[in-house]
Amino acid sequence: MVINERLHYLDWLRVIAFAVLIIYHSAVGFFPNDFWLITSPHTSSTLELVMEHPRVWRLSLLFFISGAGTYFAFRKQSDVQFLTARTVRLVVPLLFAMALICAPQVWYERMLVDGYQGNFWQFWTERYFLEGKYPTGNFTWAHMWFVGYLFTMTVLFLPVMKLLGTGFGDKLNALFESIIQTRGLYLLFVLPLAMNLALSPWFPRATNTLYNDFAWLAVYLSWFGFGYLFARNHKVAMRSLVHHAAEIFTLTIIVSVLMYVLFWSDVFNLNLGNISNQTALYKTFSICLSLLMIYSFLIVSWRFLNFSNGFIRYFNKAIFPLYIVHQTIIVGLLYFTIKSGLGFSASLGVVTVGTALLSLLSYHFIIRHLGWGRLLFGLDAEGRGTQFSNRFVARVESLLPQRWRTT
Repeated sequence: MVINERLHYLDWLRVIAFAVLIIYHSAVGFFPNDFWLITSPHTSSTLELVMEHPRVWRLSLLFFISGAGTYFAFRKQSDVQFLTARTVRLVVPLLFAMALICAPQVWYERMLVDGYQGNFWQFWTERYFLEGKYPTGNFTWAHMWFVGYLFTMTVLFLPVMKLLGTGFGDKLNALFESIIQTRGLYLLFVLPLAMNLALSPWFPRATNTLYNDFAWLAVYLSWFGFGYLFARNHKVAMRSLVHHAAEIFTLTIIVSVLMYVLFWSDVFNLNLGNISNQTALYKTFSICLSLLMIYSFLIVSWRFLNFSNGFIRYFNKAIFPLYIVHQTIIVGLLYFTIKSGLGFSASLGVVTVGTALLSLLSYHFIIRHLGWGRLLFGLDAEGRGTQFSNRFVARVESLLPQRWRTT
């Protein structure tokens, strides 16, 4: 594999995965059975039922794509360069978003739910940082929990990345290739499932707060690692997936239908589980569906989207800043529709279309022109910001032993 090889279908899949998540977040405020920051008085059971499907696999796909991207980043850099770059790309935007971008979300909630009367400046300076963590307090990382988890998993997985470069890693790599080339590829969901079930007695529910969410952290870390191994062996893996494409699509449809029948709509009233009552059976089906959807997306994107153009180059850079700002825009627009008394269709349209437009406008006209401030949104710095970033990495490396600086 040549070092400059770029898998364009993964670029497209990354953008698609984030787009699905943004669309899902635009809809979640209209779910009748889901507690969110704020909820529209006009809800739709049908919309929630449709969104049950992406609710299951959207995060698995994102962590898989993140793991694949980590492989391509890690192989080009020394350990110090890699960790420094990951810190700048992930931790800096995380801290910035927690300090400023996430704050309006809680402000809108406090105004709507608690009747808070102050403006945003008053809330931000007097309450946001001083009343403890959300939900009893106000300080939160909101949707940026994903970034916090991603950085944590990157650090946790680093020893495995190093190990994969050794003789033992070659054996592990060969094992992965032997599995992915047979129908054993359908059993790769067993690892995240087993880890989740083993940890669930101590960590029974997903919290998105890291310190008490180890059962689901194990699942996300498994998808991250799977993405890393896939990228390392992508030629062999894609040949196998394409060979089994008909089976994969058929199984994806079958498992999807079974989940709607047995769990989401529960037409037989069996009470086998759902998103709020995640039984072992429900987790088995949902984690299996996550694997099948990852396979399906890979096959389709490889077949139809394995090329580069101006659109994907633009959005491949834009998607992380769009993710950072999108939920604050969603909550703001949802608050506006509630206070304006708009009906369901109008509200959903305003939130969905408005979020897409305002997020894009904020990126196109503001964020990408911020110079060193681009670092706050996960972008490479420009101008003096680039010089500062390069000097910082060089300074860190100069303080460490020579063996740590080698790739």
